[in-house]
Amino acid sequence: MYKVGLDNCNNGCKNWVDNVKKLLCNYGFAHIFDEYGHYSLNGFPVIFKQRVIDCFKQDWHSSLDNNSVLLYF
Repeated sequence: MYKVGLDNCNNGCKNWVDNVKKLLCNYGFAHIFDEYGHYSLNGFPVIFKQRVIDCFKQDWHSSLDNNSVLLYF
């Protein structure tokens, strides 16, 4: 299933493999997708989860800093 999805993704089809690729790229893990099979992914879920949490916190703090309503408080 994955190989068919990957072939379709590489041919421009939007599918779940394309969504996974975008997700990995958005969080700085494009190399994991591009070099699939060359990495041991034992600790990857923990690292990926922490990256998502860190990015969320950073975006959240940035939105607080740029919120004009909160400047009054």
